Amino acid sequence: MPCLPFHNVENDQNVHTPLKVVRLVRFLRLSSNLLALAPALLVALTLLPVSVYPAVLQDAEAVPGGPVPSDLSRSFDQLWRRYQEARLSGEAEVRQRILNEIRRLRVERNVFHLHDIALAFAFQGSSYLQQGDIAEAKASFQTASELDPTLPTPLFGLARVARASGGFWPLSSLSYLMQGYLAPFQSFWNGYHARADLLLVVTLSLFMAFAVFAAMMLYRYAVLINHDFAERFAARIGQLGVRALTLIVLILPLGLSVGFAWLIPYWLAVTFAHQTRSERALSIVSLIFFMWLGPVLEFQNQWSRTLLNPVFRASISSEAGTFDPTDVVVLQTAIQQHPADRDLKLILATQYKNLGDYETSAALYREILTENPTDPAAQINLGNIYFAQRDWEGAILQYTNVIEDHPDFVLAYYNKSLAHGESFQFSERERARTQAENLDSQAVAAFEERTGGLRAVADVRLGADYIVAKFFGLPVALHPSPPPSVETAVLSSERGAGFALGALALGSLTLLLALVFRNRVNTLRCGKCGSAFCSSCQIGKGRRGLCTQCYHLFIVKDGVSAGARNQKIAQVNRNDRARSVVFRALSLVTPGAGHIAEDKPLLGFLLLVIWLHAAVFLLARSRFYPLLDPTLGVGSSLHVYIGIATLLVGIAVANTMAQPQIRV
Repeated sequence: MPCLPFHNVENDQNVHTPLKVVRLVRFLRLSSNLLALAPALLVALTLLPVSVYPAVLQDAEAVPGGPVPSDLSRSFDQLWRRYQEARLSGEAEVRQRILNEIRRLRVERNVFHLHDIALAFAFQGSSYLQQGDIAEAKASFQTASELDPTLPTPLFGLARVARASGGFWPLSSLSYLMQGYLAPFQSFWNGYHARADLLLVVTLSLFMAFAVFAAMMLYRYAVLINHDFAERFAARIGQLGVRALTLIVLILPLGLSVGFAWLIPYWLAVTFAHQTRSERALSIVSLIFFMWLGPVLEFQNQWSRTLLNPVFRASISSEAGTFDPTDVVVLQTAIQQHPADRDLKLILATQYKNLGDYETSAALYREILTENPTDPAAQINLGNIYFAQRDWEGAILQYTNVIEDHPDFVLAYYNKSLAHGESFQFSERERARTQAENLDSQAVAAFEERTGGLRAVADVRLGADYIVAKFFGLPVALHPSPPPSVETAVLSSERGAGFALGALALGSLTLLLALVFRNRVNTLRCGKCGSAFCSSCQIGKGRRGLCTQCYHLFIVKDGVSAGARNQKIAQVNRNDRARSVVFRALSLVTPGAGHIAEDKPLLGFLLLVIWLHAAVFLLARSRFYPLLDPTLGVGSSLHVYIGIATLLVGIAVANTMAQPQIRV
């Protein structure tokens, strides 16, 4: 079928609309980080009103590296266009043949995630669903899921189809929903977004939980710290001076300009000597959390900057299945700026193959081999192009050259076995196949599982993690020598080291204060009246946890004057009412905080983390890439219902549990 012109088709708007909307969604969802969202929105609004391809072809003419090929008849976008034309004209047989060709080329080109085409099919399925055509909607969603198995949108669509179909829909719908939530974590593009978002939610939840925990430790023990200072300095600076000194000590990190966040471990350090064993355990966990917080913040910051890099997005599009002709233009410009970068040439050659221009792709591989005749990736991928063009001898020659230079390269043996099989050289095929399986049988089995029943040779591509590391933290340009991994870049950053040193410093302060107060009877807070007391101000020998008056009044029950008794009972009643009000208020606002304040830190912290996790998730849900596709109209609200239910259950549990009694 000859290549179709770009603007001579009736119903052109209907043909292109799904892919336009899909690419708008992709631009809008470059990152859940607001730093990346703003420029993405500007680009999306610029591209939406116009057709993508004429502008791309016009811009490409000025690129010295060569224009985008004018014959895009075998590109996935053009195949999608022809599929839409056949659908609109009612040519069911032609439509099926084109869909089969998309499936075949997907395997031949090793493009196992057709993100944009799959989303376009999901858009089509959503339209069918709105029209009430359940059968066509189901077929479209199933095709979308086949073309990109790690895309959540068609799975959410199939859940809606199950609800509309009736029968045992709750089970099948729930199954599709669960698959939809888990699917993004199995892909690169969705997976990085999903992992980054999940990491952000967990980090914010834990940060807020430790902040509440530190505030509760201050609520419980600030009066004791003030009492300690009063015992030592009240005679010289007075009670007002003692309070000012206590305040200065408690906000010291702000005075040192190290930020509000460091108040959390600092408050836990200065109250550590007064804490119970369970509270001390959580305080130690908080220091470990702050050592982990630095790398998390560094990753979020660098990942957001990386997403702004157009060369990164163009480079990773083959892994994500989001490629379009604009990627070629971006990569050509990048090669002009970095002519010695072999990685960019390898990526561009892959993109040409994705667009169906095998000859230009082969020319780039030959250029790489001119610079390095033993480059295994270029040799194998060039042989794969010969394989796709049915040049079995040329393919076998390339694979043989790789084996001579790299005798343990498993893909060379595997691809060579397929080429021998196509040229009916069965003994050579079995020999090469056996060598491949001896080197790595799992890799061979995994690739054949992805290709299904189609025989396809395996490309050598830059790994997704390698590409991320190459552009990590750079909104423009690239790392000529990328770090071994993103983890290495994050852990070796200044922010990561700074948080680690800060946590170690506060840990040392905690240990020092614990040693200083080890042999001293700490100031205590009376479990009955709430007043602070210590061994120097207590008259007589009192029971631990009760001041002298409460000890004699409630335990010994010996001689106490009527006036003193009434006064102490009134104080105890006021303290009980205040504790009850605080407990209920905290349990309503932040379930679990009241239990921490009432000496049940482990139970309270668990309730608090679960409740805050749901709250943060609901507040930030609209920024999460894999969970909703509001523009396509296909998504799931299950996580919203679960989040709201978690919030309500947390409040109910915290408020129905009896108020803990402080042990005396």
